[in-house]
Amino acid sequence: MRLFIAIEIPVKIIERLQLLKRGMKGLKWVRDEQIHLTLAFLGETSVEKCGMLVEELKRVEFKSFGLA
Repeated sequence: MRLFIAIEIPVKIIERLQLLKRGMKGLKWVRDEQIHLTLAFLGETSVEKCGMLVEELKRVEFKSFGLA
């Protein structure tokens, strides 16, 4: 499995990105539901490690933050 760790993008931002799509001809855009901010690309990962990663990520705690 090719895995990555990402942050989902709020719908309001995706709606604004849709406006950019109109002005940029010739580019291939992903579907709106696939837009995300990748924090880490893990690459090919075994199924065994996938379960471990999910459990470890559930333990991650952080304060909310803003992006500009």
